[in-house]
Amino acid sequence: MNYLKFKKFFNNKENFFFKKKIGKGGNVIYPYISIDDVIKIAKNNSQIFFKIDIEGSEYRILDDLIKYSNIMSGIVIEFHSCDLHMERIVKFIKNFNLTLVHTHPNNWEENGINNIPCVLELSFSKNPELVSYDVSFPHKLDQRNNPNVKDIELTFLHN
Repeated sequence: MNYLKFKKFFNNKENFFFKKKIGKGGNVIYPYISIDDVIKIAKNNSQIFFKIDIEGSEYRILDDLIKYSNIMSGIVIEFHSCDLHMERIVKFIKNFNLTLVHTHPNNWEENGINNIPCVLELSFSKNPELVSYDVSFPHKLDQRNNPNVKDIELTFLHN
């Protein structure tokens, strides 16, 4: 989305944007806003889209995201230490009411245990539209996080 479309979107009084540190706890130096507070600010009647990149603290808010997933239109979340937390990530995906529509490994870090990427960016949508059955990763619209390093290739195993 270009800048002018971004500004036009928020000229509509029903839409709003705020950039806050989301988490649990915090203090005066590093204050956080909780998911509950975000929902209160949005007045529970808005479709909410989250972009979450909180450097490892994402695991602290997964239950809250699941709790409010029925009023979200979408979410992009970056998971860290995926090789150590894969069970938690899978549990989140299974319990989250939105559909996982895209997976992108962040190539700033290498693969970890069992060749699992250490950092994954997952995108979810409430009402995804199928645009193609041709699934390949990296997708042509993906961009490398670190342009100087080769993309991490994903291999999917079916149970």
